[in-house]
Amino acid sequence: MWAEFFFCFALGAALLAAPGAVVCRGGRMPWPYVLATAPGCSIALYCLVALGFSLAKVPLSGALLLGAAMILAATCHGLLRLLSCRGLLGVGACSAARLPSSAGWELGLYVTFGVLVATLILVKPLADPAMPTQAWDNAFHFGAVRAFLDSKDWSFLDVSQYKTSADLSADPFPGGGFYPAGWHVVTALASDIAGVPVVVAANAVNALFAGAVFPAGMFALMRALFPGRDSAVALGAMSSLCFVAYPWALYTSWQLFPNGAATAVMPSLAFLFLTAAERQDDLHRRQLGVPFALCLVAVGVLQPNAAFSAAVFLAPYCVWFVVRRAGSLPLDGAMRAAIQGLAGVAAIAAIAGIWLALYGAPFLRSVVTYHWASYATVGEAAYNALTLSLAFNPPQIILAFLVLVGAACALRRARTAWLAVSYALAFVIFVVATATDGNLKQVLAGFWYTDPCRVGALLAFAAMPLAALGLSATYRLLTCRARGRLRPVVRLGCAIALGIGCFCGAYFVPEEQGKGSDRHLETPFEYLEKQNEPPASEDEAEWRRPYGEDKAAFAEEVKAIVGDAVVVNQPYDGSLYLYGVDGLHLLYRYMSGYGEDEGETEASRVIREHLNLYASDPAVQEAVRQTHARYVLQLSADGRGVGRFGPAYYPERWEGISSIGPGTPGFTLVLARGNMRLYRIDGAAALEGDSLLKAVDEVMTESPSEDPAGEGEPETVETSR
Repeated sequence: MWAEFFFCFALGAALLAAPGAVVCRGGRMPWPYVLATAPGCSIALYCLVALGFSLAKVPLSGALLLGAAMILAATCHGLLRLLSCRGLLGVGACSAARLPSSAGWELGLYVTFGVLVATLILVKPLADPAMPTQAWDNAFHFGAVRAFLDSKDWSFLDVSQYKTSADLSADPFPGGGFYPAGWHVVTALASDIAGVPVVVAANAVNALFAGAVFPAGMFALMRALFPGRDSAVALGAMSSLCFVAYPWALYTSWQLFPNGAATAVMPSLAFLFLTAAERQDDLHRRQLGVPFALCLVAVGVLQPNAAFSAAVFLAPYCVWFVVRRAGSLPLDGAMRAAIQGLAGVAAIAAIAGIWLALYGAPFLRSVVTYHWASYATVGEAAYNALTLSLAFNPPQIILAFLVLVGAACALRRARTAWLAVSYALAFVIFVVATATDGNLKQVLAGFWYTDPCRVGALLAFAAMPLAALGLSATYRLLTCRARGRLRPVVRLGCAIALGIGCFCGAYFVPEEQGKGSDRHLETPFEYLEKQNEPPASEDEAEWRRPYGEDKAAFAEEVKAIVGDAVVVNQPYDGSLYLYGVDGLHLLYRYMSGYGEDEGETEASRVIREHLNLYASDPAVQEAVRQTHARYVLQLSADGRGVGRFGPAYYPERWEGISSIGPGTPGFTLVLARGNMRLYRIDGAAALEGDSLLKAVDEVMTESPSEDPAGEGEPETVETSR
């Protein structure tokens, strides 16, 4: 599978670059900036094309999506080139803007370091790129990608794990809806064109976003933030990869794949905004309008809270920009100062008003009211924020010191002072989100579900430019006395040493973790590494990986038997992964909501609670008919294997499935391995036709298979003990 993984990674890079690059070059953007912003533009094009095909009810494949996106990109390119030739995109677009020769190798530096660090942190710990790491969110992500591929409908306005005609009748919670599915579209595209399993494509796409898309965007953003300060730009290639909270924790600790992808595109969005406002590198605002709009769409369809992260980061700049423009008015000193003060207050009021209006918007109500309980005191939260212990990771003291040095340097110049204010805003949001409960928490952190991991990523992003500035200040201090022929050698050696020192200091300095008897020393790198390290014991394996290699092997055998039939399952035994990973058409694919959500169908409830009465209860038989169920799967017939999903598992809600055994009337044991079972629902196919009474008759009169020894396995059953 490793060859398929690396092939998918390379193919994914081309897929993310091609359509967006065509659009950006239409406006004559320089190539380094084209490559940095192209992924966001490509994602927007793919999602908009997929939406168009869905509305037109035309089945979609990966090849068709790529072709249509390229045609749309070529059309945009032609229009932009025509407008630029006529001078309608501004002076900078009349000819390709020129960048310093260092820009190309700086971009290469960012991406090279990004790929290497992503390989070390995300790829190396994978024992098998086809086996999913298991947490709360990714089962849905894999299933949604599979549903796109099965249904050939890739619209982000109708996202569900049940999209084919056969699956719609089995959906326990009928009806899809809007979901930010940009990550899912890209993963489905890579999986379909490369011909690799969904999980392989997902792992490759995650490594691509974290290791290439994010660093490329940071390159462009650093150049916009620090024009003329090459040391900050170059050293930012390493410092921006040293934060545990982003991008790495979003992939290793919480598996927030869409959030990680959206935050990877966010630097490109911020770069386009700043460059348009400042007109840097001879780039005109109208020249950047289409790429900016596409990147904004991309963030919206990947995970909208990244747009709010960008807003927090850019809001202080907007205030400073308004104040600066007000200061250019032809007024005397006192009047100019008064106008600037009023302009600043007006800008702050406008930003706050927009924020509160969105907070009160009905379409965001379910997001902003979501509540994560606080876990720290205000003092502890402030300490965590200062030391960059943002994702329950060990403190990163050296990196935190560089951030504070950078903040001090930023405050010395009006042009960069707003970076320190952005950091302070993110700092406050993190402290409020992790140390308080109440209305203020929901207003400030509700757009990130008040999730400490997501607001931690926001704070890490706001700190990245400051860390680069802190490294640059250290570099200047160490090289200011270098003279003569050795000066280039000294400067290069100092830059390399600082980069290595920053990386090692950020990841390999141990700090105390835990409390009481569990107190121990741990480095941030060890913290990241242990998230996906192989389990040390069988019990740990069952807890951390309810869907393990033995269950994956059993699932392959089950798939060969059941084909595309609907299979009843108890999802918390690990089977909720089987649709996304193996393509088994399970009845229950979601993590939660069973017995709690009023939207659950009556057929689903009856099957969960009473399927074992199938042979004698007409209501159960009707539920089986409605859902087209044919088989019952138990990946833990003895009740073990629930593992990390235990808090969501209520055994009484699943008695109709878990109580089925070899002697239960109406079920025939087909396959057994260890404590895993596959049963056929007798007569279920006959229930589909008009012969309902005849099928019930057959079920009622059929003798259950019994085993005198108590094992209940007929002679035709293949078993392994």
